[in-house]
Amino acid sequence: MKKTVHLFLVLLSVILFISSCGIPFSKTLQRQFVAGNDKIKVYPVHILAGGKSSYDTVYSRKIQEFLIKSNRETILCFENPPVNRHWFMNEAKMFKKSFNVFAEFIQASPSDENYHLLVEFLMSNSEKHVLAVHYYLVEKKSGKAVMAYIINSHNPVFKKIKPMNKQDAFRIFCEVFTQKLSIAEKN
Repeated sequence: MKKTVHLFLVLLSVILFISSCGIPFSKTLQRQFVAGNDKIKVYPVHILAGGKSSYDTVYSRKIQEFLIKSNRETILCFENPPVNRHWFMNEAKMFKKSFNVFAEFIQASPSDENYHLLVEFLMSNSEKHVLAVHYYLVEKKSGKAVMAYIINSHNPVFKKIKPMNKQDAFRIFCEVFTQKLSIAEKN
């Protein structure tokens, strides 16, 4: 009973958080994703380190391998999608801007995949500390989020890992994605 209440509160918090960021989220699309076997198109990881913006295909390949091990079909994309490239004091604003331009981009793309995944690592200027990990799993046709999360120092996984580099950021993504998918599968 206690575990069920805790899971409900976590899920409710996530939904409220996403809706407060202005991200169009669909519980119906999430259920379809969980139940289906559609391919996920994985984009290069966006690295935002201070004023510098770059993309990393090494980590997008690692994300693809992780998803394959999780029994998800994927296709690796080498096209750099448009994203937020500016720092704001409000991290939710950065998250929302990246989501919006990414969702518009995939809706306009000729791709056949239903689901598109973008992961962002926000790092210090020197790339010696991870400040946050964002990810957006978006359904192409609607442009709505199936799963989209900000993972920063407020998150227990982030606190546990104490990320210092891209490998740590990747580990955070994998753990949180697995947790969130597990919660979605139970609902």
